[in-house]
Amino acid sequence: METGLAKYDAMVYAIAECHQVDEAKDIRDKARAMEVYASLAMNFDAERQAADIRIRAEVKTGELLSANDDVKKGRRSIQMSDAPTLKGIGVSKDQSSKWQKMAAIPEKEREGYLSQPGIPSTEGMIRAHDLKKNPPPASKDA
Repeated sequence: METGLAKYDAMVYAIAECHQVDEAKDIRDKARAMEVYASLAMNFDAERQAADIRIRAEVKTGELLSANDDVKKGRRSIQMSDAPTLKGIGVSKDQSSKWQKMAAIPEKEREGYLSQPGIPSTEGMIRAHDLKKNPPPASKDA
């Protein structure tokens, strides 16, 4: 188990060190493949760790995409002459939108979501954040 934890920590560190969208997306894609393999093997623990890594990589990709958007809109002064397009790096507009939404969620809230039991999901994290921001009205029957 120590080896698995060390590999998990190494992946989390690698994600934090990404400076290019395609680097973070590559880690995300590999984590997604590991998640599918673990699910097929019915290895819940490995599936959970792979999903956690995938979510973290999606958040990092969202942060990097948001930074690119800021540059394009003139909010930052970095030159982006070689910036790849979403299509060029294999990211759909829907993925970009979701990942940027996840990146905008406060870190403490994201970590709280990831610490919950079960397999985390992109949609689940966004839904949990939306419900926290805009809880449904209290039922009169309750």
